[in-house]
Amino acid sequence: MRNLILLCSLILCGMAAVQAQPKDKLDKDRLESWPPLRTYTRFSLGYALQEKFKLHTQYCGFNLGDGKRDYVPQDITRFIGKRTLRTKVETADIRGGGLFYYIFKGEERQRLFQDVKFSPSQLLRAGSLSEEFALDPDKNFDAFLMTKNCSGYLKAALDAGIEPPYSAFKTALDRDERRQSTVVGLCGSFVSPLRIVFQANDDRTTEAMLLLWKFYAENPSFVNNAYYLREFEGVLLKHIATAEENAKVEAELGVNFSGPLSSRISASLGRGKTSATSFTGTDWETIVFADFDNYYTKEGMFEPLPSPADIRNYFNRLQITGSEAASALMTEGAIHQHQVSVAGIPEFMTEGFWEIKPINTDAYEGIPSLNAKYYFNAEDQTFGCTFTVAGKAAPRYFQGSLSGRPISLNVAYEIRSKKPVGGEYLSFVVNEPIQTSAHPLVSLTGGAFDLSKKEDRRFALQWKCTVNVEDKENPVDYSVQPYVDNILARQRNQEVAMRLTDVRGDAQKHCFYLTFETAETFPLDKIDDSNMTTLDFSFDLHLKSSRSGVRTSRSMRGDINLPTTQSNIRPPEALEGN
Repeated sequence: MRNLILLCSLILCGMAAVQAQPKDKLDKDRLESWPPLRTYTRFSLGYALQEKFKLHTQYCGFNLGDGKRDYVPQDITRFIGKRTLRTKVETADIRGGGLFYYIFKGEERQRLFQDVKFSPSQLLRAGSLSEEFALDPDKNFDAFLMTKNCSGYLKAALDAGIEPPYSAFKTALDRDERRQSTVVGLCGSFVSPLRIVFQANDDRTTEAMLLLWKFYAENPSFVNNAYYLREFEGVLLKHIATAEENAKVEAELGVNFSGPLSSRISASLGRGKTSATSFTGTDWETIVFADFDNYYTKEGMFEPLPSPADIRNYFNRLQITGSEAASALMTEGAIHQHQVSVAGIPEFMTEGFWEIKPINTDAYEGIPSLNAKYYFNAEDQTFGCTFTVAGKAAPRYFQGSLSGRPISLNVAYEIRSKKPVGGEYLSFVVNEPIQTSAHPLVSLTGGAFDLSKKEDRRFALQWKCTVNVEDKENPVDYSVQPYVDNILARQRNQEVAMRLTDVRGDAQKHCFYLTFETAETFPLDKIDDSNMTTLDFSFDLHLKSSRSGVRTSRSMRGDINLPTTQSNIRPPEALEGN
């Protein structure tokens, strides 16, 4: 609606001139004087702006033809601040924010940007940056915004006292109604997002460091000789030719504005709006101001990229700790897994890229294994690598009495890149105490005497007992019969030979029912169950772990009560009588 009112007023102003002379002759005269002839030198700002604005006039349908014309709108001075159209500039043959991500060799810093042969392989593309070419002029310096559609282009000429042809107004109205052409420009001091990434010391930094490491591996001539454009002062210009994009520009930035960016943002957009969709994309033309002096220098715009040694030091400083949920207790005979996660590691630098160098080898039986697996969280877009170190705890820490066993083992290892870059290895150290578990814990409870009938009406003496098992941290396989040996029953210096005759496991109650009996048999009349005697009883129980299949050994000790017999066990009073 605004454009329609503007054009109507412009048309009315031109009608008076139409009454004085034929329209065709008037249009011809205006076409010869609009736009004026170009007077800029080849390396000036005015010359550099020509391409985008000439394209704009073509999309607007202004059949201007002559390539020597000055296509820059006449109100451009409100957009370029303290600079003029004669300011010396350099133009980079790389679109938009790509200049911020480009890796320069040291000698390229002295070349004109237009003389640099930009290569796509030298772009440091960081996937953690949501908008690869997001633009945001430094808020500490003056910045200017310009949006110009077809009618705005004509109004700039009229405000400067130049009258475009009558036919141009009708064409401009048609193009603006269909939102077919708009030029958006930013002028100010621009800071590379890489500078922010390298200073962040978070997962974005990790990703950028590793991408740079990969670049050095593939391009060794850049080692200790790589730079990026930290900042520059200049203009970024973009031509929009689709109705959808133009609608976004109108909604976010307005139409036909030319002036300070800060005032425009504070009035309608709010700070930080320069990261909106209108300021993203790859089709920005990059123009760098080259009016260098003692304060604004070409070399001062660049900053060295982290070297392989810098990247190594960054990883050495990482505080890596294991995951509580993934780092289980170390248990006897079982494979223990210790996990650590490092955010920001790209997928191509996970499996097969790393190796383990144990520092404390005493904790494990042999050398532990390493598995590196990429992870990605779709909800918050975080990604990285989970390292799993797997090994069996050394058996010696689970031998002897429980009181003599360590409650924790110190696990220390270095995860290191398999291949060096520039003579440096990527590495980080993990050093953590891991709690141990004495499970399975066993206790001998209960007990009852019984007789087992044998041949020739003889009987063996039986002892039935229960072994209770606490195995939450190292589960026992109750379906497998435990192995029992070193069975010993003794009264003073006299031994009674006994053997295991039955074992039953109860997984629900976490116990085993064991039945022992004497090797010797007795006639029933020789068994005096009214006169019981106590014997020291012990045996070794070997339980199979359900996790590892390894058997853990536990020594059992207790008392058993058996009847006295005339052949082998005499009551204490009888022994004392001898």
